[in-house]
Amino acid sequence: MDKYVRKLQLVELEILEEVDRICKKNNIDYFLNGGTLLGAVRHKGFIPWDDDIDVTMTRKNYNKFIEACLKDLNGKYIIDNYKTNKKCCFSFTKIKKKGTLYVESRDYNTYDENSGIWVDVFPLDGQPKPMSIIMRIQNRLCMFLRTAITIKNNSNHYNKSKIRKKIYRILLTPIPVKFMSYLLEKIISIYDEDKVQYLSSFSTVYSLSKETFEKSKLFPYKDIEFEGRKFMGIAGYDYYLEKMYGDYMKLPPKDKRVNHHPYLIKFEDGEEIQFELEDKYKIK
Repeated sequence: MDKYVRKLQLVELEILEEVDRICKKNNIDYFLNGGTLLGAVRHKGFIPWDDDIDVTMTRKNYNKFIEACLKDLNGKYIIDNYKTNKKCCFSFTKIKKKGTLYVESRDYNTYDENSGIWVDVFPLDGQPKPMSIIMRIQNRLCMFLRTAITIKNNSNHYNKSKIRKKIYRILLTPIPVKFMSYLLEKIISIYDEDKVQYLSSFSTVYSLSKETFEKSKLFPYKDIEFEGRKFMGIAGYDYYLEKMYGDYMKLPPKDKRVNHHPYLIKFEDGEEIQFELEDKYKIK
């Protein structure tokens, strides 16, 4: 394993401990999700080649978490979402460590001093029925708004039609990014999570059908070991992981063991690692 990966993982673990502290202090429920939960179950810690940590909360817990961070987050970290960063291009929250950098290849020309090593915090929103007509409409609107926000912020996350990009920019000129992000959040959180049977994530790279879960099969919350520490997990981890990854205890082939394609990493001690930029990420 590359030395930088382990060093990066340890910084992320430190951030996760701060997330856990905030949640426990404020009675906020969360659980490790995605590759982080998979790592906890399969490796009792990080997947060896993984370079991020993912945490999920139901929308009500997520909103409480943001409020708690604004009041109580340790000064070594920042909270990054559309409410705190007008250039934010995503519909979830990142907790980042000051004095560090983790720049993905697709962001190589748009990063700033706040592009620190992070932990992702995703909201889960209620749904009465999986893949209903309303849910599909929500998803279409979300994809449109995410594209609009990305183009408005001149991000490389949108690298398709140049003509469409120019048209978007002209049409979007009078519309603030913060308003579009607010609208996006309202669209995906129209249902009260306490009155429905399913929870969905509209904010990750996975398909919506894959990221829609029966609440009764996920919960209750249950502590899980990760890197020799106890964090919050879910009793239904087998249901979750099988839905997400299939035979999740089987290691993927080496060519599928991928990370976030870093461009630049800087640690608090001043060590910097720059990677060669792949052609697909370069602006043509």
